[in-house]
Amino acid sequence: MKKLLLSVIALAAFTIQTNAQIIVRGISPASIVGNKPFTWADNWGSTPDFNIPGVYVQDTLTLAEDGTPGWDSTVAIPHTKSQEGCSPLINASAVAGKIAVVYRGTCNFSTKALNAQNAGAVAVIIINRDPDPVGMAGGTDGALITIPVVMIGSGPGLDITTAMLAGDVVMFLGNKVGTLANDLVINSEFAKIPVETGTSNLLSDNVFDPAVRAFNFGSTSQPGVSIKLNVNGPGVGGPSVYTNTVAAGAIATGDSAEVVNGGTFSFPTLDMTTLADGEYFLKYTAYSSLGDDDSSDNSYSSSFNVNTNFLSKSKLDANNDPVHTTYPQNTSNPGAYDACMTFTNPAASELMVTGLKFVPSADTSVYDMTGEEIALSIYEWTTPNDETTIVFPPVATVSAYLPGNSINRTSVYQALTYPIGLQDDVVYLVCATSSEISNVVFGYDGDINFDGTINYDILTTSAIQIAGTWYTAGWSGTNALSLALEVAPNTIGLDEGVLLNAVAYPNPTNDELNIRVNAEGTATITFTDLSGKVASTSSMNINNGTATVNTSKLASGAYIANIVTANGASTKINVIKK
Repeated sequence: MKKLLLSVIALAAFTIQTNAQIIVRGISPASIVGNKPFTWADNWGSTPDFNIPGVYVQDTLTLAEDGTPGWDSTVAIPHTKSQEGCSPLINASAVAGKIAVVYRGTCNFSTKALNAQNAGAVAVIIINRDPDPVGMAGGTDGALITIPVVMIGSGPGLDITTAMLAGDVVMFLGNKVGTLANDLVINSEFAKIPVETGTSNLLSDNVFDPAVRAFNFGSTSQPGVSIKLNVNGPGVGGPSVYTNTVAAGAIATGDSAEVVNGGTFSFPTLDMTTLADGEYFLKYTAYSSLGDDDSSDNSYSSSFNVNTNFLSKSKLDANNDPVHTTYPQNTSNPGAYDACMTFTNPAASELMVTGLKFVPSADTSVYDMTGEEIALSIYEWTTPNDETTIVFPPVATVSAYLPGNSINRTSVYQALTYPIGLQDDVVYLVCATSSEISNVVFGYDGDINFDGTINYDILTTSAIQIAGTWYTAGWSGTNALSLALEVAPNTIGLDEGVLLNAVAYPNPTNDELNIRVNAEGTATITFTDLSGKVASTSSMNINNGTATVNTSKLASGAYIANIVTANGASTKINVIKK
């Protein structure tokens, strides 16, 4: 079999971004063929650098055995503890010259790698206990490792170990550039998908600007390259609703061609307002007049959902519930945990938000979710990816109380107290908050991949806050938070008697009260004490959903502020004057 090759081909100039060509791929049998999501030990002492073209390992897999007695039956793939590789291996003759497979367990990743390396393994694959791979610290033995080490999730891990029971399994780990003569590649890192994979047809301005980059990973210049985008639906096998092909010319070895709005090559936009309800499937494909020696990666496919009443980054199922396949909990840190999604649209004022769907997750064998409070909040975000510009207080907040363990890892719906009208081109950050990270986290759609969209649209990130610290890149670009906004045509302020939603701050206040309200223009605000006596009445101007009211003449105490707009929309809020 193929072993580790260094500098398979020397290329004078490489414009390919470093991580695009690094892959972990099943070669055989057919049941495991294809790329697997992975992390790799890129910061350990002497491990090979997969950033270098042609640095890779391709070989047969062998499960490591260290002789430790017992089973670990609490994980996604039950296995003998001996297959965690935490002690010197007892099957060195089987491992030597092969890629060793070990399960994540109680010892450090680098200790597993060192035991496999000492047994003669040419590389190590660690199977995680969770659906997604995680970053790997070098630990005590990291500096001693000289072979590649990667991690894959439990799902691909189960596919691989199942195939190993039937015969040889061959995997490729590393940099594929230059290993084949003709090899055009499109991958998720440079293939844009819609920023909401669940999108509402209530929006009158809702277009998708396709963008993609095709790479020449082969050792031969590729003439006559064409790049195609096709969208079909609704439903599997539905008719094509969009198809366009761009003639991108020749792509030299190690170079790429990009198709993007405003670039040398571009696709027409797709007007999503013309699409009927249902699921749609998009596919980018790169073709060369010379053919392709590896056609498994010259295309990229994804899907999105068009419906009336829900907006989400995650895909939606047939019931318009957010798809959820993974439940990241990469910390045991106590404290609040916010998981968020973003939304903005030039025609957002056509919509009002009436509720939200989210997916709570807990280990119900040790924790009872009954009565757990989940806060749902909608914020304005003036500068996305800068957590200091999240505007407080939120424009809306409501609490959902979980009824019991039966809703674990299912979609939960919570109505807002009052509908919230949205504003055009305002960036909203929508968050679900668990008070204890160690108890309840949230579902993510691990089948959707926003890596490519992040290269073209900043709003695809999923911000999270862990114990008071914001991480605006979220868990990763790959996953999307399983959170959906329920929307309806915006009727706020159009009919008399419609209830507004308002927040007053600071509250308690001194001489000046700020009010955030889903309205515009002139309104009247009346303060009454708890006995119903009117303390003051004045007009206020609402600009961009905010107004300031002078409260210096109010005596200290508790008041009810009644806000009525010029068209009769109204709401009441409690205010404390210091």
